[in-house]
Amino acid sequence: MYLNGERVAEDNSQALMLYSRACDTGSAAGCSSIGLVYQKGFGVQKDKGKARQFFSKGCEMDNQWGCDKLKKM
Repeated sequence: MYLNGERVAEDNSQALMLYSRACDTGSAAGCSSIGLVYQKGFGVQKDKGKARQFFSKGCEMDNQWGCDKLKKM
């Protein structure tokens, strides 16, 4: 919601913090979402290496969306 400004004000740093917390607690979707943040540069400098790292982590945890994003890089 924070990343897209849906029903709340857009706040990329808040989105990244929540995705990080989710990823750290085992959420594959959270890890893949961090990959998107770094791939697109939402509130951070674009970083393909970090994007791959987080898409890979999400993919390894069975998040198909993360696997698909990783294949397209």
